[in-house]
Amino acid sequence: MGRDGGRGPQLPLKGTDLGASFGGLDGSRPHPRRGLPFAATWWSFIFPLGACVTGTSALAARTGSQLFVWIAVVLYALFVAAWAVVARHSLRHAVRQRERARR
Repeated sequence: MGRDGGRGPQLPLKGTDLGASFGGLDGSRPHPRRGLPFAATWWSFIFPLGACVTGTSALAARTGSQLFVWIAVVLYALFVAAWAVVARHSLRHAVRQRERARR
């Protein structure tokens, strides 16, 4: 560990982490208005958000910063909400596919 207590590049990279995690959402923002059809690829939004939550939580624990604690809490709430939306659509899609297969 250096003079920075091992915190070195974590803080400057946090902005890059958040930008990369939410940058992909910007391209999909207009589509729900037009009815973006469900696809299994919706789960691909969950992993980066989960990684961002984990990284922010670790950074909060390492630095002791209350700001990062609250950011982690908000990101976790977004993660749970996104997971619930995708899980609901996945289950609905699976039920519809099963009904089609019975016909």
